[in-house]
Amino acid sequence: MSDRRKLQSYEHLPHYLTDPIWDVLTTGTRERAVGALLQHAWQLGLRCPSEQTFSTLHNLMELARERKQPTSAFERYQAVATLKCQWKKYKSTMKQQDHQYHEYVETLPRDTKDLPAGYYLVAFSEHELAPCRIPVDELLMAVGATKLRWSKKSDEKPSSASSGGSDLQLVELAFRLGQSSSAYHRQDSGELSQPAFPRRSETPAPSPLPLEEPSMFEGFLVMFCCACIDMCAYTNVCVCLILLNIYIYIHIYMYIFIYI
Repeated sequence: MSDRRKLQSYEHLPHYLTDPIWDVLTTGTRERAVGALLQHAWQLGLRCPSEQTFSTLHNLMELARERKQPTSAFERYQAVATLKCQWKKYKSTMKQQDHQYHEYVETLPRDTKDLPAGYYLVAFSEHELAPCRIPVDELLMAVGATKLRWSKKSDEKPSSASSGGSDLQLVELAFRLGQSSSAYHRQDSGELSQPAFPRRSETPAPSPLPLEEPSMFEGFLVMFCCACIDMCAYTNVCVCLILLNIYIYIHIYMYIFIYI
C-alpha cells in the first residue's frame, strides 16, 4: 500500500502510554526513549506523522525527563530533524514485517475508546493504559514554540553557545550606540569637553621682543642730521663741513657727559 496519504496528527499520544513507557521516558536514555515511543506509536497506527506529531514526540520526551536547562530554538529544531531520520529508519524496518494496514487513522482521538480495535489490541496487549504524567498545557505550549522549519536567513544563531555570544555582542553594541548617541546630543548642546574631531597641536606664538624707547641723545642726533640735510640743499659745502664738525664735537661731548 502506498504511503502517499494525508499526514497523521497524533498530538494526543501522551494519553495512550503505559507505565513501562513512562518509566523509560522519565529515567531512560534518549535512545531508549525514542525506541519505545516510536514502537508504541507504530502499534497505535502511526505511519505518516505530521510536523506537529514529530514536535509532540520530541517535547513529550523532554518534559517527561524534566529537563530544566532551556534549549535554544535551533537545538530543538535539530532534535526534531534527528527524530525524523530515526523514524524513517524505524519505518523501513517495520514495513518489511508489517504486511497489512489496519484502518488508517488521520487524527488520534482524545478518548482511547474511539481508537480502532485492531490498534488498541496490539498496543495494550501486555500493559494497561496509564494516566498522563505531564501537564498537557505545557506540552501544547512547547509544541507551539518549536520551530519546524529553518532557513539561512533566520536571525538566531545555529547553536546555544553562539546564540549566547550573539546576545553579549548585541548588548555591547547597544551600549556603544548609547554612548555615541549621548555624545552626539552633548555635542549639539555645547557640553562636550573635547571637540568632536582632533585639532592640530597649538603651539604658543613667540612673544615679541620688548622695544626700548629712544634716549634723548638719540633723538637729538636724529634731529641734527635732518637739519644738516636740509641746510645742504641751500648752502655750500663749507657751511656743511662746519656744521658737521659742530655735530662731531657735540656728539663727543654728550657721549662723555652721559656715559662717562
